[in-house]
Amino acid sequence: STLFPYTTLFRSRDGGALLITGDACTIKGSMFNENGAYNGGAVLALGNLTIIGCEFENNSADDTGGAVFAYNIDVTDSIFKNNLAEYGGAIAAKNTNIKNTLFEQNKAYSGGAIYCEENVIADTSKFISNYASRNGGAICCDENVTAVNCLFKSNNAYNGGSIYGDN
Repeated sequence: STLFPYTTLFRSRDGGALLITGDACTIKGSMFNENGAYNGGAVLALGNLTIIGCEFENNSADDTGGAVFAYNIDVTDSIFKNNLAEYGGAIAAKNTNIKNTLFEQNKAYSGGAIYCEENVIADTSKFISNYASRNGGAICCDENVTAVNCLFKSNNAYNGGSIYGDN
């Protein structure tokens, strides 16, 4: 596994630990801890991003995607804990697919754990104690949200304690 620790001392514009400009990328078995940037506190991907078995903890973005900002993202068997951003405390993306992943104590203005423009599909995942001061304590999505076999516990927001959607 790869560890990407402590880059908040040298805050970058985009992608605190990784800025990915290609069409597709897979990150597997890595830990991202205390990274920071304007967008994508730990990772910013301009294309499709797959994350498998990774941990993102204490990352922050001034604007979008406290841990990850990507165009389309697929996440499996991962943990997002205590990440912070204006939009998407843990993840911000156009389309988001999540499976068997834990989101805990992430914070944002909108989308405490996830902020998404179009579609969120969450399967067998846990959203615990996430917070948004405005919309969607766990998830804020402009279009469609599908949650199957998920646990939403102690999430909080002004609108939509766990989920807020415009449609």
